Amino acid sequence: MISTIDYLNEHGQGMLAISTTTPSQYHSPAVAFLTLHNPKVELRWFDGQHSLLVPHGNESGLIFSGFAPLSPYLEGYFVADYIDEVPQRPSEIDRPLTVYSADGQVFLDHWHQQIEDKLASPADVEVPVHFGDAVEFLGYDLQTPMVTPGEPVRLATFWRLNHPLEEAVMYTHIVGPDGQPIAQADRLDAPSTFWVNGDLLIQLHEMTVPDSTAGGEYLLSVGIYNPTNLQRLPVTVGGKVIDDHLQLPPLTVTP
Repeated sequence: MISTIDYLNEHGQGMLAISTTTPSQYHSPAVAFLTLHNPKVELRWFDGQHSLLVPHGNESGLIFSGFAPLSPYLEGYFVADYIDEVPQRPSEIDRPLTVYSADGQVFLDHWHQQIEDKLASPADVEVPVHFGDAVEFLGYDLQTPMVTPGEPVRLATFWRLNHPLEEAVMYTHIVGPDGQPIAQADRLDAPSTFWVNGDLLIQLHEMTVPDSTAGGEYLLSVGIYNPTNLQRLPVTVGGKVIDDHLQLPPLTVTP
């Protein structure tokens, strides 16, 4: 992280998102707060192993460390130009540190092309779907639409951020016939305390279907909650609250 900050103090400019294994406010961001002295830089934070955060500007940038490279399951959504590799001290082991230039609108256009047929729920809910007033759901990509018991499920959800939240976690449930989750993933790899209006986010949700799962179709649901009080954000469409989660088309489990 020190090499990254040294690089930004000398060369940094504009909106930059840094991928790190420790993006929460008391870790890498705290180091940057104490050591970054370049007023031209506006930082965001995420872990590229499970997410992709893109600043909204047309001249923004992304930096990936060797410890937190972009997940191979997110590479298909990545459209950016290689700029540089950050020089590092011999003692540093998070190499390479790679810098890219990015354009938020180019990313958004590319995502729409990727998920063009997946921008609505089964009830044809018009997007964007608002979760509280902090974030908007833009679409999804179920990368594994058909699995067998014991296999992983990968779902990418696409979001536009509106403002920070003190605490937030995204969850995804695979819902059984009785309405209860048979598998779930609870995580958020771009901490909500650093959300900036207009930025774009992809969150990767990964779960495993239990070995005992019967064949059939299983609904997916996505929501956001506060981990302190477990309060879920209301889901709003057209100014009307429809639920505290969003239902997505089903996953097929084959015997």
